Amino acid sequence: MESESMRLCDPHFHLWNIHQRPNPNLGTAVEQHQPVYLADDYLADMSQLPGGLELTSSVHVETVVGQAEGGAVIDSVAETEFVCQQMVPTGRRFGIVAYVHLAKDVEHTRQLLDRHAEAADDWLRGVRMILNHHPSNPDLTWPQVERGDFVCDPVFAESIALMGERGLSFDLQCNP
Repeated sequence: MESESMRLCDPHFHLWNIHQRPNPNLGTAVEQHQPVYLADDYLADMSQLPGGLELTSSVHVETVVGQAEGGAVIDSVAETEFVCQQMVPTGRRFGIVAYVHLAKDVEHTRQLLDRHAEAADDWLRGVRMILNHHPSNPDLTWPQVERGDFVCDPVFAESIALMGERGLSFDLQCNP
C-alpha cells in the first residue's frame, strides 16, 4: 500500500537578486556565493524534499530587516512586487510577510500597508519588523535596529492595531 505524502507549508523563505536589487542585509556570503536566488531556484530546492513530503504552500518573509538613520535604504514595497513577479507565474500558493517600520508614524504605516496590499494583491499575510537589540553588545543587535524600546512605543502599538484591522499578522523576532 502506497503511503500518502505529508503536505508541507514552508513558513519562511527568501528570494533575492542583488544584481538588480542590492541588499546589504543579506550579508557577504550571499554576495559571494549566491547573489541570485529566484522562484525557480527555490522550487527546484523544494522538489528535493525527502520522500513523503510535498510542498503545498509557502510564506516569503521580508529581507529588508530595518531602516535606521544613515543605514541602507531598501524599498520594501519593491521587494513585495519582486516576490509576486517571481511567485505568481509559478501557480503555487504563497503568502508574503512584508517589512514596515511600525514606529515611524501611524499615517506612514497606513500608507505602506496600503502600498504592500496593492503590490501583493491577495498574497499579503503580515508584517515583520525585527526588534533584536542589545544596548552594549552589537553581536546581539540586528542590522539597522537602532533602539530597543519599540514595544513600549505608542506609535508602534497603534501600528500593530492597524494590522489587526486588516487581518494581518505580526511576525515578532526579538532577543529574549
